[in-house]
Amino acid sequence: MGRGDLEIDGEHWTYSSKDVENGKTIFYRTTNLFHGPDRIHFELAQSTDGKQWTVTSKGDEVRIPDARKAVDRQGIAALHAEDVQATLSGRPDDLAKLWAPDAVRMEPGGPPEVGKATIVASDRKHAAKYPSAKTLSYKPDIGDVQIIGDTAIEWGTFESSWIASSATRPQKLQGKFLRVLARQPDGLWKFSRVIWTSAQ
Repeated sequence: MGRGDLEIDGEHWTYSSKDVENGKTIFYRTTNLFHGPDRIHFELAQSTDGKQWTVTSKGDEVRIPDARKAVDRQGIAALHAEDVQATLSGRPDDLAKLWAPDAVRMEPGGPPEVGKATIVASDRKHAAKYPSAKTLSYKPDIGDVQIIGDTAIEWGTFESSWIASSATRPQKLQGKFLRVLARQPDGLWKFSRVIWTSAQ
């Protein structure tokens, strides 16, 4: 591609260039419109005469400042800590605080549980069926967290041990998971999509 030209008019930046393809000159234009320091609207267009333009791509990009990322990671770390505490307590009311209203949970051997109300009802049913069950340990290991705006995606593994009752021997479980987190209107992070399976 040939050398381009950059024209700056306030918050409106236009980069123009041209190239020869199969003996024909093709003109390219990239337009960026800045809305403050964090948001950019962009359009990519091309033309065969430099006058009539066809937009080939457009969209908006949001840049997250480092300070914002730090706050988000603190909020996500708080959710991770709450997840451990709620899992060890085993109380449905504690577990309910982890979920976004539109959450979906997918566990081995069962259908997708759609909506926080469905997930909480399932946890209450399990607690009523196994009133003496107790989680003895729960150690998640987060492999990676990617934050994209109000959404975060993470994967990891976990180890846990539990008993069905005080008369039974501890059982161990190793698993792996993929989770989507969502920042709520109040700024707190909650689990939006969770899928896990045994790694044993």
